[in-house]
Amino acid sequence: MISLKIELSKEKFENIDVAFDKLLENRSDSASIKSIERSLKSIFPDKKISVAVVENKIKSNFFIMSVYPDQKTIDTVIKAIVDNKDNDYIREIWNGSDTWHIEIDSKILDNSIVRVTSKELTALLLHELGHIVYSNSIPQRISRVMKLEFARAGVNIKAAMKHDVFSQVLEIPILLACQFDNYKTSNNIKKELKADVFVVKMGYIDELDRILTKIIASSDYKKNLDINKS
Repeated sequence: MISLKIELSKEKFENIDVAFDKLLENRSDSASIKSIERSLKSIFPDKKISVAVVENKIKSNFFIMSVYPDQKTIDTVIKAIVDNKDNDYIREIWNGSDTWHIEIDSKILDNSIVRVTSKELTALLLHELGHIVYSNSIPQRISRVMKLEFARAGVNIKAAMKHDVFSQVLEIPILLACQFDNYKTSNNIKKELKADVFVVKMGYIDELDRILTKIIASSDYKKNLDINKS
């Protein structure tokens, strides 16, 4: 079992608050992005974490935040699924990744869909990191869905999956699973909050509750939810 290290302190969280405050004024502020990276490195000392604001100009698309591992980890997960490795093996690969990338949707910073505060963004960022990097739910979901589809595939498809070119297609469901969970509803927000130990410990539970509720309540997000589910 891989040991996961977290260094919590209120000051580190507050530094992220300040950086998000500046990004809400200017989402191209590279110094603020670097400041978030430094704070995350001090919170998660065993992980290399990069942060980027992605300019999202597609009206119907609102991914909010995406947290995903390095290319090597994704490739190894795909190979493990194709080789029919068990879920524990796949979770070890996922949790063992030391490099993670965070993409922040520019729309969450320009308040075009939902108005947010810097503290709410800090709470959401740390929640998503914990939910994806320090949770078994994402690798379990990826493994379950992709193994089912692989089992249903014909002989020719299974053979094609073993080639590098086809494996690039298999990256798509993995990366989609790393986005803000599009199937959140108001009914399971409280479960999400209870599971988020370090956000609770640092006193950001109210901010996390507010931003999750705002995102669910936004009309544009509801439309995207229906599209994604169908």
